[in-house]
Amino acid sequence: NISKVIVNNIKYNVSKVTPRYKFYIFKLDKINSCEEAEELRNCKIFYEFDESKPLEDGEYYIADLIGCKLVKDDGLFLGTISNVLTNSGSTDVICFLDNNNKEFMFPFVSDVFDKVDIDLKIITVNSKRLEEILV
Repeated sequence: NISKVIVNNIKYNVSKVTPRYKFYIFKLDKINSCEEAEELRNCKIFYEFDESKPLEDGEYYIADLIGCKLVKDDGLFLGTISNVLTNSGSTDVICFLDNNNKEFMFPFVSDVFDKVDIDLKIITVNSKRLEEILV
């Protein structure tokens, strides 16, 4: 559903999107040759946030998760989410730093999270389930 993208600070209209394996091929309106397309190889593609599809229950934007405080169901502070590693075909991984800047990771699986409050930037996790999968 994305109609516009930004590459190298230039806005392009998207005229066609073709899925190819785990990737997507974009046809951008101002790009009309293989040479022009090649100049954009490995560039980051951005889109306006209002172009995003609405999220389903239990779905979150990575940008909203980063910086959230992780708290156990007994109230104990665990740390702050520092990154989310995305893996195509498997579960994403939550990375967080404790008070000593030691990094921990666990798979982003719904039964770990008791409550996610993006507005307050607090995520409450199930202590027992977290201990089973924490790395």
